[in-house]
Amino acid sequence: MKPKEISTGLINVETTLDLSKFEQIISRLPGLKFGRMPVWHHHHSFKVDFVGYNNANSPQNKTLILESNAIEVKIYRAPETSAWIFEYKIRQPVSMFFSGKVWMSKEDLETVFGLSNKCEKMWGQGILDSYGGDVAYQGKYIRYKNFLNVPGPGTGDDGDPNVSIEINDVIKEEIKFLIE
Repeated sequence: MKPKEISTGLINVETTLDLSKFEQIISRLPGLKFGRMPVWHHHHSFKVDFVGYNNANSPQNKTLILESNAIEVKIYRAPETSAWIFEYKIRQPVSMFFSGKVWMSKEDLETVFGLSNKCEKMWGQGILDSYGGDVAYQGKYIRYKNFLNVPGPGTGDDGDPNVSIEINDVIKEEIKFLIE
């Protein structure tokens, strides 16, 4: 990287500050199955529906719930912070399940659910270069069009320890409502 010269008015200073982590991510076309879906995405994702909210009396305690026969997702504000928690449980055959929690900012949730495509290159370009997609953040998500995986890409087959959601207009509107 070529150093940049900065004039302070008094002296000239050279810096090697790496600004690449602040650049916008570059999307890559993933391998596709069924002509439209990334290979890392599970084909049952269209079965995930918005179920509703918990019975919280205040917006700070509101939990959005998404479900299918195989997964349950709860999204809620982390206590005493501005962060959000994306909590998931994936039911597998033979009484097994995977579960996890991913901490996200409001901006992360907007990007995750397709309300924005803002994503820092530093945290996701390597994933997109390897797997393809529009946006990604290491350890949090990968999305191509309306096909979302949390916390990252998988094989697209049964048994993956990640959540695949095909984002629809209802889910997008409810996410907007939740985070406003």
